[in-house]
Amino acid sequence: RSMAVELAPGIRVNSIAPGHIKDEGMAWAAFAKRKQSYQTIEDFSADLAATEIPLKRLQSASDIANGFVFLTSKEASEITGAVLNIGGGVVMD
Repeated sequence: RSMAVELAPGIRVNSIAPGHIKDEGMAWAAFAKRKQSYQTIEDFSADLAATEIPLKRLQSASDIANGFVFLTSKEASEITGAVLNIGGGVVMD
């Protein structure tokens, strides 16, 4: 937020706080920590979504990309110093 103030009015500064992204790398890393409780990565991912994410699903790379598209659009021209949480209801900032 301090950079948003310092660089305004010519540059907007925003960030995205992604949630649990549904991709193989994230799944393997998290699964490795808790593998004793789950038979498969799919079981782990389903349980994570069901128990820790209010919207009950992992986020996709497209979900995160859509946030970037929005923040760089004309519709977001008055937004600066913001953190856009894309986490299905999990607050990451």
